[in-house]
Amino acid sequence: GGMGVVYQAADTLLRREVAVKTLPRPQGQAAKEWHDAVQRLLREGRAAASLQHPNIVAIYDILPDDDTPSIIMQFVRGKTLAEFNPSGEPLEPAFVIRILKECAGALDHAHSRGVIHRDIKPANIMLDDASGCAMVMDFGIAKLVDSKSELTGGKVIGTFEYMSPEHMNGELLDGRTDQYSLGVVAYQLLTGCRVFDADTLGTLCYMILMSDPPLASQRNPELGGPVDEVLLRALAKKAGRRYSSCMEFVNALERALEPTLRRTPAFTPTSITGAFTQTWATTPITQTTIKSGLPDAGLVLGDPGCGSGVGRPAPSRRHYGQHHRRAEVRVDSAR
Repeated sequence: GGMGVVYQAADTLLRREVAVKTLPRPQGQAAKEWHDAVQRLLREGRAAASLQHPNIVAIYDILPDDDTPSIIMQFVRGKTLAEFNPSGEPLEPAFVIRILKECAGALDHAHSRGVIHRDIKPANIMLDDASGCAMVMDFGIAKLVDSKSELTGGKVIGTFEYMSPEHMNGELLDGRTDQYSLGVVAYQLLTGCRVFDADTLGTLCYMILMSDPPLASQRNPELGGPVDEVLLRALAKKAGRRYSSCMEFVNALERALEPTLRRTPAFTPTSITGAFTQTWATTPITQTTIKSGLPDAGLVLGDPGCGSGVGRPAPSRRHYGQHHRRAEVRVDSAR
């Protein structure tokens, strides 16, 4: 993931697959930097745990250990949008609208509960290969609207290509910053291009802050003027000129795409699930067992990097939890 290491795991008590996101401390990292990183991970867990929505990856538990804090979360078997379309070709509008609607519903739900994601991008949208549904994940830099403190030390963090102008300027944010990012994702899925691309970060930031977005119809002639109008509003420099919600934006985009949708086949979930492949299950893995204080309870960790994560070898021995909760990790190499 963008922050930490994600393992596929088996919850042996509840008998379900889970993902375990851990944050190993880098050697030599300053205490203040480590403290901020731990707080961001824990904030991700708390922010996502407060949200119950079918298109948001669920949080089951948090282990706030000082050395290796972890989040136990729903395991989604599939690919991210970025992995699903590595060539960057424009995708079928019907598929794009379906994915955007699911993301918009998830984001509006988060916004209604005072949570702003702040890092919406294709790499943070998983496609469940069983259902084809989109799942919003990685609330690692999420912000509570009423929060008075900023756990990033005042730094602007996120992914610049998808960042709203007000986020880049360090201004007060609301849900419309996520709408801007979702607009960039929509533009990219429909045209095969990011809104702005530059060789240097300085040029990219200038373009986001000052330049008008190129018309989507210039990059994909299948799109018409109404689509341009909708995307330009979602990508407005001033948040007040955007739509009142993410779903309002996506509904407007669907209406604008109606002539194109009539010319393309109807979308069904099975039209994409067959494209998903999983290679991790066919390779030897290292197993890690997390034991809790409950009888016959524990988590068995498999290959780091399955699902949404990126991997590295598991530590040979690690303790999770603190105070009344303590869990021990054992590593056994699978032969």
